Amino acid sequence: MPTLYTRRFNLKDSLSEQDVVSHWRWLLNDFAPLVGRVSGVRSVRFYSRHGALRADLTIAAELDDAGVYE
Repeated sequence: MPTLYTRRFNLKDSLSEQDVVSHWRWLLNDFAPLVGRVSGVRSVRFYSRHGALRADLTIAAELDDAGVYE
């Protein structure tokens, strides 16, 4: 059964704007493609709610089943 795995997080306020941009680039350019190549992962998406680059961030991954997470 397909499973939607979500994780919400915030980046620290103490990070500089440059650090936040660097982290987003790492997430989108390195982390997402790596997770997307795992067998059983259908898609990986990142969301930044309310227009903030550091607050209320969400990772959503559609998995073939919950066993992929483990």
